Amino acid sequence: MGVLVSAQENFTGINDSVINLNCGQACASLKFKVPHLKTSEDYQVVPIPFKPFAFVTAGGNELTGLYEDDIYSDAINLPFPICFYGQTFNQVVVGSNGLITFDASNANCFNGYAIVPPIPGAGTGIPCAIAAGDKQLPYYPRSAIMAAFSDLKPKDSPADMKIEWRFEGVAPFRRFIASWNKVGVYNNLTCSMTTPAIFQIVVNEATSVIDIYIDQKMCFDGSKGNAILGIQNWNRDKGVAAPGKNSTMWTAQKEAYRFIPSGNTSRFVKAELVNYTSGQVIETATATETAPGFKDISFSDKCPSGNSEKYIIRTTYSSICDPATPIIVNDTITVNKGVLPLSVTTVKSSCAVISGSITANIAAGAAGPYTYQLNPGAITINSPDPSATFNDLAPGIYSLTATGAGSCSRTIDNIEVLSTGTFDVSYIVNPPSCAGAQNASILLTPPAGGGPYNYTIDGNPATNVITGLPASGPHQIRISTSPTCEALVTIPVIPAGTGVLTGTLAVTGTTCPGVNNGSITATPTSGSGPYQYSIDNGQNWQAGNTFNNLGSGNYSVLIKEGSCVSPPLTTTIAAGTGLTVNSRSNPASCLGARDGVLIISIANGTAPYTISTTGPLTSTLTITTDVLIMGGLDAGEYFVTVKDDVGCATDLTISVTQPEALAIPPPTVQAPLCNGDNNGMITVNPTGGNPPYTYSLDGGAFQSSNTFKVGAGAYSVRVQDAKNCDALYNNITVTAPAALSAVIGGTTNATCDGGADGIITVTATGGSGNYQYSSGGAFQSSNVLKVLPGTYTVTVKDVNGCLFAVPNVIVGLTNNLSFTPVADPAPICEGSSTRLQITTNATSFSWTSNLPGVINDPAIADPVVRPAVTTLFRVTMGLGVCTAQDEVNVQVLPAPVPNAGPDGEICFGQNYQLEGSGGIRYEWTPQRFLSDPFSSSPQVLQPERTISYSLTVTDINNCPSLKPDEVTVTVIPPIKIKISPADTVVYAGDRFQLVASSIASNYTWTPATGLSNPFIADPVVTAPSVDGAIARYEVEASTTTGCKGEGEAIVRVYKGPDIYMANAFTPNNDGKNDVFIPFPVGIKELKYFRVFNRWGQMMYFTTTLQQGWDGKLAGQDQPSGVYTWMAEAITHDGRKITKKGTVTLIR
Repeated sequence: MGVLVSAQENFTGINDSVINLNCGQACASLKFKVPHLKTSEDYQVVPIPFKPFAFVTAGGNELTGLYEDDIYSDAINLPFPICFYGQTFNQVVVGSNGLITFDASNANCFNGYAIVPPIPGAGTGIPCAIAAGDKQLPYYPRSAIMAAFSDLKPKDSPADMKIEWRFEGVAPFRRFIASWNKVGVYNNLTCSMTTPAIFQIVVNEATSVIDIYIDQKMCFDGSKGNAILGIQNWNRDKGVAAPGKNSTMWTAQKEAYRFIPSGNTSRFVKAELVNYTSGQVIETATATETAPGFKDISFSDKCPSGNSEKYIIRTTYSSICDPATPIIVNDTITVNKGVLPLSVTTVKSSCAVISGSITANIAAGAAGPYTYQLNPGAITINSPDPSATFNDLAPGIYSLTATGAGSCSRTIDNIEVLSTGTFDVSYIVNPPSCAGAQNASILLTPPAGGGPYNYTIDGNPATNVITGLPASGPHQIRISTSPTCEALVTIPVIPAGTGVLTGTLAVTGTTCPGVNNGSITATPTSGSGPYQYSIDNGQNWQAGNTFNNLGSGNYSVLIKEGSCVSPPLTTTIAAGTGLTVNSRSNPASCLGARDGVLIISIANGTAPYTISTTGPLTSTLTITTDVLIMGGLDAGEYFVTVKDDVGCATDLTISVTQPEALAIPPPTVQAPLCNGDNNGMITVNPTGGNPPYTYSLDGGAFQSSNTFKVGAGAYSVRVQDAKNCDALYNNITVTAPAALSAVIGGTTNATCDGGADGIITVTATGGSGNYQYSSGGAFQSSNVLKVLPGTYTVTVKDVNGCLFAVPNVIVGLTNNLSFTPVADPAPICEGSSTRLQITTNATSFSWTSNLPGVINDPAIADPVVRPAVTTLFRVTMGLGVCTAQDEVNVQVLPAPVPNAGPDGEICFGQNYQLEGSGGIRYEWTPQRFLSDPFSSSPQVLQPERTISYSLTVTDINNCPSLKPDEVTVTVIPPIKIKISPADTVVYAGDRFQLVASSIASNYTWTPATGLSNPFIADPVVTAPSVDGAIARYEVEASTTTGCKGEGEAIVRVYKGPDIYMANAFTPNNDGKNDVFIPFPVGIKELKYFRVFNRWGQMMYFTTTLQQGWDGKLAGQDQPSGVYTWMAEAITHDGRKITKKGTVTLIR
């Protein structure tokens, strides 16, 4: 099914369109109407939604010169060319009277105000009129666009009136906008101040499309009241006007019209449907033309993803002025699913009487029945028809909600019912009765129920019946209820009268023959007066229409109105009887009662009078008065003769009536609303007798009401009239309706995820019909209740509000959850993962196992698991309220365990053989020093230090080991030999012992000169005998396993034994001369070493050789200066040496 969309957000009219697919409709072909641009030698006008641009802007160019009235502006240069009726223009002129023209010769000229002929046309005036006579003639400019071309008057406008022009937009969609905001009209000040004209002209670049927006045009000017909304070409032989708005009297509110170029050559190129996100073209539209001015573009079935999807419609045209320039329009549309396809149309309300309407239309395919709600809750229409109309609506904003089957609904807000600002008036023109008469009349009939109405004709006060008019015209009649609600009726001409003056005669005869007291009264039946009358064939005329004191005989009367004279009206005055008798009677009080009365009144007679009666009473009476009253009479006809003293007699028949027998027709009986109620009704409507009546039920007290409230049963009613006549009606039977009952016709289980889709079917009997049903909430007219699973009390209500409940109605649950059991996956290696996948319509999941933390996301359909051992996984699936379970077993192949072999120990410089096992492929890390890192048993080649290797293996299942095994190869470093003293100062010929300490057991010293034994650890050394000599001794130590080490000792020969001291030091942490330290020669023990400042404070003290002062006291640097030191030591041969001196600390 296709969806047709109309919108008007931009040039194409479809931007931001929303397409609502019916509930249950997944796909639809997309259909749109876009303007069919053609070359501009001709135009087509179409109505469009009212969506104007701002009428007043801060940056608009105000045309204050137009406020002088009836004038054109300067020529305005256009920044873009406009192609209009096949010609190109670059200038425009704005007129104060509601139009623009591309004929720049009108700049600053007089703007004609007389609107007489329709367009196309030039009128009878001239351009740039100067003379007063010329200004009164209609003149329509060339190449003109007329929005509300009429006799406007800016001076008669509200204070915030403004006429402006401006440019907006970006090429190629720039536009020229001219706006008339709150501009009054000539000679209608009240309307101009309350509802001034607001309208706008928009001329679009490239497309040459013209839009006209009328916010309001409610006032008629005092000239002719005509206005034009349309366009015409340069030669003024082609033009297009909005329907009913071509030099006619019209009003408008919130109306808009578009003038689309519709020449011979199409400028439409193509329309494409584009993906909103990627920008890829989805489809090129099929384009046809079914309505003038529009292209129908269609895209085949589109199925939006999710509940809503956006698309772009890319429409390409070529420019009207330059076909080589493309115009590309991108419009965003939205397609929604699950929305009732509702549209609305409105009809404006007359301003005199409330008469607006809103019609809701539901597109084909949406199932009913339908409920329509206006201002939801205010007015509701239930109907099987896909269309409903709300009538008699006042102007205003409304909201409409329509609901179809399955609660498929849509609400449309901000529906505006506008006012026409006017109303229809019918009228009848009655021409003069004859040529020359001034008795024409006009009968005006405005809408009934409106008003009060005020009338003027040609500016003069009037009523709805206007009389005394000659053959004349034209006449302009205004009918209004307020300054903003006005109708205008133009009577082009009242034709000359062609009729004949007519009349009737009324005759009064003489009282008796021979008496001249007769009269004739003439009454005109045409014309409107004033009249004159003649009874002597026109010899004498009188203003009065009655001729008195006439005897019996034949007469001829003439009637004259102005120059009109009627044909002779003839009549005869008959001789009168001479006596007038009036009679009346009073009826008998009840049927058969003897209390009737006759009353006889005599006039125009001469007393005494003789009155004879026959009938129920025979009598003859003579009276001298004019009235006779006879009482105590039976009902019946009395024949009476009255004769006066001069012999004039009158016979008359007088009836004395009696009332009809008081009777009670069968009463109206209304049953009680519900079985057992006492709200039944008996209504009695008696006849006859003498009203008013009183009433008694079953012998009870009388009451004035003829209605009794009763329950079911038999009753009697007595009626008594005003004269105490009575009647009785027995055996009035009141029957109650059958007791309301209901049974459950059946239930249907709800489904897991369907919500309230369980069904209870109820069958009701008894009561008064039109049942409604409830399962605990609101009542509905359908006997099929949709519910969730559960137990319900079902209540039935009839049209009278009687209730019946059926408890304990159970609606079960049908489990529609389905799934395909999960197949066990292929075995995995210990430490790896696998993804579990289940095929199901479930919407929720919960995976579990007996191992914690092995499922990455237990709440999805396809989690990734990483079990350490073969594990059984369980999944609980959910669909709405239903659940199901499944299991899957994941077999885990155990990872191989590498064995890197035993740790080993080698000497520095030796090789070591590794022995790995546990797999079929091996990898050792780090690879340094290895002969082959991928061999099970590589050699470690002369490692430089102790090193540990990690072994990982892969087994025959291609499973890798999870944790490497390690082996450590301990490299025994070269033997470290500690020599004491390693660097010593001795005096010439001194003897001392060198001691080599290590783990070795074998030692060799070189050179052997001066050594007591070069193959022991602690030989005795005899120092060289020359001062300043230096002797170097090297020692090699080895273990039984072949590990070796080397060491060196230096012996320096100084003069001594003695203690040498520096005379200055620089403790600046540069590694040079930072410490003041004693330098012993031939000293075996330091007894003390002390440093003092100049005040005698001890700065430093030690008894340890090779230690000294760093220039600080308690961690604080001491200042530069001279300090005193003292030292005492014991020589190798046991002698004591004591020394002292000064040292300079330099910072």
